[in-house]
Amino acid sequence: MSAGNSPAEAIVQGLAEIVERFIQKKIIVEALQLPNVPDDVIKKYPYVYSMFKRACSF
Repeated sequence: MSAGNSPAEAIVQGLAEIVERFIQKKIIVEALQLPNVPDDVIKKYPYVYSMFKRACSF
């Protein structure tokens, strides 16, 4: 089940959810190694960088 402001948006949300779950399962089952993103790349996006640093502090 998915929701959206219109039927088309609900379909897009549902498909995005299916793709996300498929990729998560593939990463876990196949023990895939995701690439590291260098700090200098993340620092180009201050909001993302602040969230990243906050998440790393837990």
